[in-house]
Amino acid sequence: MPVNKISYLRFLNLLDALDRMNPGKKLDCTEESLLDKIILSHQAKESVLVGDLISLSALGSQATLHGRLKNLNAMGYIKMAANVDGRKKEVVPTKLALRGDFQMLREGCKSRLINFLFSLSSVIKKPFCEGFFITED
Repeated sequence: MPVNKISYLRFLNLLDALDRMNPGKKLDCTEESLLDKIILSHQAKESVLVGDLISLSALGSQATLHGRLKNLNAMGYIKMAANVDGRKKEVVPTKLALRGDFQMLREGCKSRLINFLFSLSSVIKKPFCEGFFITED
């Protein structure tokens, strides 16, 4: 058991170091999910509208998602541009969201988190959150 406590403390130190590297406001899970959807759509050369994003009920209510889109816009991760007819707004990622180091930092955090969760899998055999189980492929 002490090994897992040490691993957890190392993981917390890692998160603290990453927070110090980027002192700006961090994205929450909903904002990250929205940004992932926007970036993937942009890379697939598909347009994504505000209405499309706020209809993703799995991520939250329409009011919540609209607020998160406003946050992403205010933080400079996305731009909302009027569509051809002017009635709909298209969401486009900015250079900040598309920067390689930002993506690598996020992927590095995710991989370290997954490795940490795998190290705990021998001790904890319950889901960490609804719908997420540790499995070995």
